Amino acid sequence: MNDTVLLFLCSTMCKPMLYANECVCNSRSDVVRVTKAWNQLFYKLFRIRKQGCINDIQMYFGIKFIDDELCSIRD
Repeated sequence: MNDTVLLFLCSTMCKPMLYANECVCNSRSDVVRVTKAWNQLFYKLFRIRKQGCINDIQMYFGIKFIDDELCSIRD
């Protein structure tokens, strides 16, 4: 399977867990835990370990950073 297709599927099928998050008050440790789990997808899919590379991939594919999404839901 193409990495782009797999990344799109993971982004659309795995991120919906965030949509019910406005009902829960997230602590900073919750945000860090979810961010770490989301970054594991990029570690395994692209076989990279540098956070800067993961940020570049997310920007290239137009994927919002998960911690930004969690914080915007809370605000």
